Amino acid sequence: KEIRAFQRKVETEYETSEGTDYTKRLVADFIQEYFGLYSGSLSPATLKSYKQICFEEKHGISSYFGKTLLTKLHTRDIQKYVTYLEKEGLKPKTIKNHVMMMHALYDKAIRLCYVDTTDNIVSRVELPKLRKKKVESYSSEEVKKLLSLVDRDADEMLRFEIYLAVFTGLRRSEMAALKMESIDFDKRVLHITECRVTAEKGDAVKLPKTDAGIRDIPIVGVLYKELKRIVARYHTNKLKYGAEFNDSRYIFCHENGNPWRVNNLTAKYVKFMRKHESELRYLPLHCAGRHTYASLAVSSGTDIKCVQELLGHADAATTLNVYANSYAEKKVECVNKMEQMILSREA
Repeated sequence: KEIRAFQRKVETEYETSEGTDYTKRLVADFIQEYFGLYSGSLSPATLKSYKQICFEEKHGISSYFGKTLLTKLHTRDIQKYVTYLEKEGLKPKTIKNHVMMMHALYDKAIRLCYVDTTDNIVSRVELPKLRKKKVESYSSEEVKKLLSLVDRDADEMLRFEIYLAVFTGLRRSEMAALKMESIDFDKRVLHITECRVTAEKGDAVKLPKTDAGIRDIPIVGVLYKELKRIVARYHTNKLKYGAEFNDSRYIFCHENGNPWRVNNLTAKYVKFMRKHESELRYLPLHCAGRHTYASLAVSSGTDIKCVQELLGHADAATTLNVYANSYAEKKVECVNKMEQMILSREA
């Protein structure tokens, strides 16, 4: 209601007040208006990210352009902002996110007729080149080592977390959102329907970015046993705590049933892996789980469409683009087969 009221106030102000001079609107003031008008249409995680980009003390858009008149912004000003961010050591992807936010802000300014143009000046800004990072993942031998380490030294929940990551390729947000209802022991599948993400005020539940993110993942034998153990743990704790138990239904929860914060999954993993770095090279959770799962699937010859659906990518092109390096062995195998075919015909 507050957002709608604010939106009506701004629109009425524009339509009815002949004396309002929009040429004197500061960028900082407009950014505040933007969030007042459009926060309701953004997911909690997106809203948190947008606000960080705008209000971050040193590099934020409001900090840099706040006292600039909205109507006096030019492409060269935003290009200077890009140069400033580069000199400050921000990564090309981070700089791109800032410029994309600027583009969104200016687009809304055009729509609200706060600037006398239909041309988004941010469109002509040149961005630093993005260097595509090679996807890091564990080999099959390293996965075996990882599992032996968690079998030996990890507590029950961390052991389950790593088994889940390795044998499903789930994103952290998808793992954190799993509930008892997500498990179908009869059909041996996990139903992936939601994500839990960090937001401004605690964690928030949201739908996957695309319809492809809603999917079923087969439960392999070793993971089936781990899931059975974790579900039994949940019900044991429920009986133990009685009325004090929070029947949240979340798989990743404390003994009293309270859900883990999303960041807990990363924190527990990092602490364990750093401690065992002398035995296995450290990779972030996303690489150790999702990237390893996908890379091993691709290199083993699994159909790309199948890999795409298991990962929840919107299309196969995304999967191919991200995991192109995993096809190295397959490329060698392919050209060797061609050579054999050609030479056998000559003979």
